[in-house]
Amino acid sequence: VGLIKQFDHDGPVGMGFPAVVIDGCPGTPFTAHHIQEWVGYPVARTVSEQLGRAAIMLNDADAAGIAEMRHGAGRKHSGTVIVLTLGTGIGSAMFVQGYLLPNTELGAIYLKGHDEYVEQYCAGRIKKEQKLKYSLYGERLNEYLLYLNHLFRPELFIIGGGISKQHKKYKVSFTLDTPVLPARMRNEAGIIGAAMAAAS
Repeated sequence: VGLIKQFDHDGPVGMGFPAVVIDGCPGTPFTAHHIQEWVGYPVARTVSEQLGRAAIMLNDADAAGIAEMRHGAGRKHSGTVIVLTLGTGIGSAMFVQGYLLPNTELGAIYLKGHDEYVEQYCAGRIKKEQKLKYSLYGERLNEYLLYLNHLFRPELFIIGGGISKQHKKYKVSFTLDTPVLPARMRNEAGIIGAAMAAAS
């Protein structure tokens, strides 16, 4: 709230949050245990009351997806599109005929033969921590994308997060037929999407 008050803005406020968000309240995070104390807290309502204006909160990957679908890599696609944000974990946003299916949390699933969430296998952080070559990281990401492709048959995958800057280096390991594009808005997508959600 203090940060927002520093700006000359009196319109609605949008906020992204790295967990399931229901009615402006963070739900139980699958993997982000450091934010457990936020679960159930009416963040959007509290911010709205303190600022005296409308406030909306949504999952941060959903916010990034909104921006990419409206102004980025997904702009010309109207079928099923999956946006993945690869960073500390894996965030996801799914759109069907242009409509967002909120809180998909596709980073909190298991791949066959693995006993931990997929984000512990191919999040952007993992490449750095395990010092993986781009070819091996691409193979891991390909395994994940093939599984999502089998489940949902999207017409497009969009990869965001800091690792998307190196898209050409890891995409050489991809074997799936579905197109995979890097996010155009990079790390700003979540901020832009949250603002768009607030203004809509």
